[in-house]
Amino acid sequence: MSLEDTKQSPFQRQRNILYLISQYLSNFGLKQTKSALWNEASLSSECKICDNIDLDTIYLDFCSYYHLRFGKLPKILKRVEVEWNETKGKINKSRGADSNSNKSSEEHQKKVKKEPSEHSTDNLVIKSSLSSAGEAYNHEKHSETNSTVDKYRKGVDMFEHLSGEMRDLACVIERQIVRTDNQIKWNDIQGNDHAKQILVESVVLPLKFPHLFTGVTKPWKGILLHGVSGVGKSLLAKALNSETFDAITFFNISASTLISKWRGESEKYAKVLFTMAKSCAPSIIFIDEFESLASHRDSPNDHEATKRFKNELLIQIDELDLCTGNVLVLANSNLPWEIDEAFLRRFERKILIDLPNDENRGNIINQLLPITKDWPINKMKHLIGASEGFTGADLKIACKEASMIQIRNKLKSYNKSIEKVPEVVYEDLLSSIKQVKPSMEESAVKHQKWHSKYRNQNE
Repeated sequence: MSLEDTKQSPFQRQRNILYLISQYLSNFGLKQTKSALWNEASLSSECKICDNIDLDTIYLDFCSYYHLRFGKLPKILKRVEVEWNETKGKINKSRGADSNSNKSSEEHQKKVKKEPSEHSTDNLVIKSSLSSAGEAYNHEKHSETNSTVDKYRKGVDMFEHLSGEMRDLACVIERQIVRTDNQIKWNDIQGNDHAKQILVESVVLPLKFPHLFTGVTKPWKGILLHGVSGVGKSLLAKALNSETFDAITFFNISASTLISKWRGESEKYAKVLFTMAKSCAPSIIFIDEFESLASHRDSPNDHEATKRFKNELLIQIDELDLCTGNVLVLANSNLPWEIDEAFLRRFERKILIDLPNDENRGNIINQLLPITKDWPINKMKHLIGASEGFTGADLKIACKEASMIQIRNKLKSYNKSIEKVPEVVYEDLLSSIKQVKPSMEESAVKHQKWHSKYRNQNE
């Protein structure tokens, strides 16, 4: 029998499975069971299983694939319900050879119920253990109200009625929930006041004054942060998560979370993600590098599966209008002009995170190197002028290099370990700034031109 044809009909698949089961029964010496299977299924001796396949190999391959895909082994068997056990007991009674055996069996069951042993698997004992476990879980859940664990369980409970693949997909999405406070506050981010205001209006204020944000003033459902790399887009998302950590469920999503090589699975991931976000509302879905998921749909290089995923993502974002809870899709992008127009329309606010100005660059330097707060004003002005066009990431690299210069000099002078990091001097910081040089000036101009198309409708 050949399994080379991948477009088999359901009848062919079922017939192949029966032959696999027949071979498995034969290997275990279950000849009567095999004979009964052949008679009832009308199998033919003209076909037989190929040498390189058997049921046990298929089972092992499936377990290996499942573990690689979901990070755990598949659950094949589960404990049966109490009612099923009782039915099984009645069936066993009906198979008794005579009335005496039935009576003895009934007496034995009554005896077990009255005197349950330590190792008994009686239904009553099992039911009692499950009940106590449920009470313990409820007590633990109520004792952790507003905690991260409780928010995590909120997502799990939503999918208790699901089984199989959908529940496994939900478990993958749940791993993307941020469960630790990164301790980044608004004051830790220099500049970007307009972006901070929009984020506060979209998330923080609706939590404090829910009666004000209804109807036409319903919070924004989509915000796109765009700008060159290193200006603090992701840092704003982390600060928003920290400021609302006890009240908001934060999903940190990237392309690797939603994109799958299996046909139709990416769309399922998108649907499960938004369903969980609605069940855990208020919640935030933060998508990093959004252009990798929402590029132009008319591209000739796009595969059919990619287009289906984008359409599903558009549908899920649209359905947020019907959601009773507050769910915000927060995305950032270094290449907003690569995003499809349909996605841009669904982001109600498009915020440009521009290069830091003179004041913000000075504040960033003071924040990274507190010693610079005591330097003369003319030296600071010189440093700020030399760092024209720098991003926050560029300034961090320059400050780090200035500190490393002092460490190198100290290690060369003493030729031994030093107790603390030496203080940075003006000359070293100026030298490191000239060495690093700005890296994103041309891209920043391109972002400003692109943003000018949306300035009238958004600002």
